[in-house]
Amino acid sequence: MEKTFLLLAILTFASGCATTSGNETARPTLEEQRAESLAKIDKQACAAKGGRVEQGGLLGYWNCVIPFTDAGKVCSDKSDCEGGCYASDNTERDAPAGKAMGKCQATNSPFGCRAEIRSGTLQPFMCVD
Repeated sequence: MEKTFLLLAILTFASGCATTSGNETARPTLEEQRAESLAKIDKQACAAKGGRVEQGGLLGYWNCVIPFTDAGKVCSDKSDCEGGCYASDNTERDAPAGKAMGKCQATNSPFGCRAEIRSGTLQPFMCVD
């Protein structure tokens, strides 16, 4: 019984170490992925919305970044903004629940570090990259 188990374990391990047959497609390089992200963007539609094509995040993928018309407006919830409502430099960190005020997000870019304000309550700090 022990020998059978040992033989089965060795065969299982050996099958996991087998080389591939070469039929698999190679994963695209980061540069290829970036080029693909740029090719997917309709640059004219982006410009028509007032946006600009730029790289973002750690991987540097291309995005159409569109500014929001209410950028910087004082807010206490996402419903006050086109985008999100985020803490600004002058947001009181110890503001009582329901009383925190921030500013409306500047663009649709998801990247960066910030703390959202929901219903006047400062949420935990979060980074997206």
